[in-house]
Parts: sequence; C-alpha cells; structure tokens
Amino acid sequence: DINDNASRFPMREVRFGLFGSPVIMNPVVSLIGLVILWGAAIYCMVDPEGAKETLLNGRGGTSHYFSWFQIATQAFFVFFSIFLAIRYGNIKLGNQDDEPEFSTPTFFALLFSAGV
Repeated sequence: DINDNASRFPMREVRFGLFGSPVIMNPVVSLIGLVILWGAAIYCMVDPEGAKETLLNGRGGTSHYFSWFQIATQAFFVFFSIFLAIRYGNIKLGNQDDEPEFSTPTFFALLFSAGV
C-alpha cells in the first residue's frame, strides 16, 4: 500500500520562505548536488589544464561509446511525439470557451527557444 511506504520512507524535505515565496527542498539531494558542482568548479579553478584534459576525455568517451544511444533516443522521441500528437492532439488545455494565449507560430517559437 502506498500509505505504508509513505510512513516508512518519509520525504526529507525542508520548507521555508524566500522573498515571499514558499520553498520546499530535500536537503540530502541538495547537499549532494552542491558538493558535486562545487567540487567540479574548484577542480577547474585549481588545475585548469588538468580539468580541460579530463573534461575533453570524458566528452570524447561519451561521444564514442554513447552516440548510438543519442541517435536512438532522438528517433524514439520524434516518433513518440508524433504518436502523442495524433492520439491526444485534440484535447484542449483549459476551458472549452477559452481562446489560446499565443498563436500557433508563436507557440512553436516558444517551444524551440526553450530547446525542445
């Protein structure tokens, strides 16, 4: 039962206000991310040439061993997007009498500017 799991594994979250808005965060996940990011930043500042070599080797290895995965997932996401458009493209987000906030070209421009 999902309620049993929720009581056995409670969320470790901290709630506080920041600039008048509520903030909910998991301190464990946030601390892990901060340590990794600050560690990488300090490494790049302390040893720029070593960091450059390490990052270039990592990028090269990733490109060499996982380029097939990128190609496959891109094809999958294109076909999945087409499937979703065909299957659920007629569902209106909002009330039936609402007018769209953006025109179709503006909407696609927003999508592409967001990196989709």
